[in-house]
Amino acid sequence: MNEQLQSALALLIEKTLGGIDAASQLLMSEMPDVLYQLLLWYGVKSALMTLTAIIAIPLYIRAEIKVFNACNSKDIEGSDNGVFLIGGYGMLGCLVRIPIIAFLIFLLSSLSLEWLQIWIAPKIWLLEYAASLAN
Repeated sequence: MNEQLQSALALLIEKTLGGIDAASQLLMSEMPDVLYQLLLWYGVKSALMTLTAIIAIPLYIRAEIKVFNACNSKDIEGSDNGVFLIGGYGMLGCLVRIPIIAFLIFLLSSLSLEWLQIWIAPKIWLLEYAASLAN
């Protein structure tokens, strides 16, 4: 009976070690593809956020200049409801601008050059990413 338990235990340990070896070999063979996909994902994500900020902020500033010029024109100054213009600098205009400005602040805060670091120094980025996972 004791010999059967020992042989079953030896067989179980042997299968476990074989499974661990197979899993580590699979992990090692898939690691380059995983790292490539990780770099690609975070690089594209960062580049899209940067591109969005680069495009959105000047467009918003241009629209603000147009609205400001329209509000200063004689057509709006003579009207009684110029204060309530949605696009103007009146009460409703300020209420409309609050979420837009909050979105632009979000874009500026998320603006990073992570894509540039992935492009120029991917190993350093991977080390920083691994360190952030460890925290």
